[in-house]
Amino acid sequence: MKRRNLLKSLGLAGAACAVAPALRHLPEPLARKAAAQSSKRLVLIRSCFDLRDKGRTHVGADLAPLAPWSSRLLTVTGLNASGDGSEYHNGKQIRFATSCTPTNRTMQNYGGGAFDGKSVDRVVGEHLQAAQGSRVPGLILGAYPYSVSDLHTTFETVTFASRVQYLRPEYDYGAVQRAAVDFAGGCTEVEGPPVDEAGLRRENRILEMVLADLGRSRRGTSSEVAGQVEMLEAQFDALRQDNLRELEGAGATTCMPLRMSKLGHDYARDGRVPEAFDPQVREMNFTAALALKANYTSAVTLNYNFSGHGQPGVPGYHEYTHPGGFSRPPNGEELASLDALSAFQIQMFAHLVRELEDFGILDDTLIVYSPHERPTHDHNDVPVIAMNAGPTGQRALERQVTDVNRDILEWVGVPQAANFGGETSRGGVIR
Repeated sequence: MKRRNLLKSLGLAGAACAVAPALRHLPEPLARKAAAQSSKRLVLIRSCFDLRDKGRTHVGADLAPLAPWSSRLLTVTGLNASGDGSEYHNGKQIRFATSCTPTNRTMQNYGGGAFDGKSVDRVVGEHLQAAQGSRVPGLILGAYPYSVSDLHTTFETVTFASRVQYLRPEYDYGAVQRAAVDFAGGCTEVEGPPVDEAGLRRENRILEMVLADLGRSRRGTSSEVAGQVEMLEAQFDALRQDNLRELEGAGATTCMPLRMSKLGHDYARDGRVPEAFDPQVREMNFTAALALKANYTSAVTLNYNFSGHGQPGVPGYHEYTHPGGFSRPPNGEELASLDALSAFQIQMFAHLVRELEDFGILDDTLIVYSPHERPTHDHNDVPVIAMNAGPTGQRALERQVTDVNRDILEWVGVPQAANFGGETSRGGVIR
């Protein structure tokens, strides 16, 4: 194939080319493997409550369970409800997150824009699905189902299908796991069908020709195009090496081996947090990691929410934040219960990171933990905790009107990220 035709077929003939769409021009099995190696993934963690003292929101104190990954971690405090409080920047309400007006809220509608009627997780999921060939655009998992089926609250719902309809989380983790494994052609046994040696050798011959021509094509190109070609070379060479290992391995399988049980997670659980929460959330974390590993989806939203609004066996945690309808502040026991729940959720955050790390996909995953409010029902200074966002450490954005959603969209590569929600966004929270 002539070099120019090869570049056209891979989407590299222009200066403003993109790597992921180019992979779609490869034969289907090869393109799917390449996409899996070059994937970006997003996990949003929604929480009703978070730590009360922003001075302790670091790995030396309340975020201690995340200390093993401190080199990847960013904590931002000082955000506020005048434009970027938690209900806004975490996608549950409308400013920056969506141009919808929720049916159970009277709030200003900020207009259309490029993403009219979609929250950030929905926009990211659709973008990555188109680029990476995942089965579904997004996955929303709930921690604990509500017993009142028609209860619409922001503690359960985080995104919108249209201007008037919420999307509810999925609670049947087993169904999601089976669908993910089926989509990936996964297996849980060590032994499997024989390796397709002829097919792997044929793929490698194609890859070697592509690599040779890509190496020649970098000569005389701009630095932008040359850099993108080098990225493709690295991805294709990794595929070639994978094929060689499969050919050399005894008893190799043609399916993707997938771990089908959640990791253990030892920690000291406060007695104020019901014991049932632990396996529930760990199963949810595992389901999310499995779905991402299998490329069943590239965007997952997790609801670490135990509000007590119609949830069987769940203490009225949300009522603890404003007892008696704000007639008095929370007492010591109520605050202690809220603090115990916050600590539990950080432990579950750490477990999620371990799941992603064990599946080998942590490096390519952006995780954003975005709580709903302080335990005193205060929407000021609610922190955002991000992993793999770029900068690390702890910093404050004292009362600036900024938007974490723009940062997420830019990290993923969504065009027009600055116009999210129908108004110009400043960003700068996690990037």
